[in-house]
Amino acid sequence: GEDGVELFFPAGKAHRLWERILAAGPETGIEVQPIGLAARDSLRFEPSFPLYGHEIGANITPLEANLGWACRFNTDFIGKAALLEQKEQGLTKKLIGFELTEKGVPRQGYPVANEQGQEMGEVVAGLYAPTVDKYCGHAFVPPEYAKPGTPLQIIIRNKPKQAVVVKRPFYKPAYRS
Repeated sequence: GEDGVELFFPAGKAHRLWERILAAGPETGIEVQPIGLAARDSLRFEPSFPLYGHEIGANITPLEANLGWACRFNTDFIGKAALLEQKEQGLTKKLIGFELTEKGVPRQGYPVANEQGQEMGEVVAGLYAPTVDKYCGHAFVPPEYAKPGTPLQIIIRNKPKQAVVVKRPFYKPAYRS
């Protein structure tokens, strides 16, 4: 949940750019430190920043991912008709946040079940969230299970673990401007 940027550049320039960023740290007085994917995941997960292949992707609409606010329906855009139709017909899945209420680590691909044990969704991201000191996850579930406070089961290694739907983001950073 810390301040950060994403850089897009040709792959052939990656090594030189990496070296220049690391070298610029001492020159600017900014601490530049390489981190791994687990740290990146934690930093993006707690404030609920979506990652392609998890919370967003080719088979996930902005409405399902709670990103409808990013669509300007008063202008034309590719896919507008499909989204308007989806709005009219209703969603079949919705992105939620959840916290485990018992020990376990939710992972992408684990099934989500209702209180009766009926599988009806899937975890798309999950980890231990150090800032809130809880095991949390994002999942897609039918809209009727998306309300905060709704009890769920996350099937972890074929064993149901109790969870509850919570409001996202898990942590709201104080951004610098």
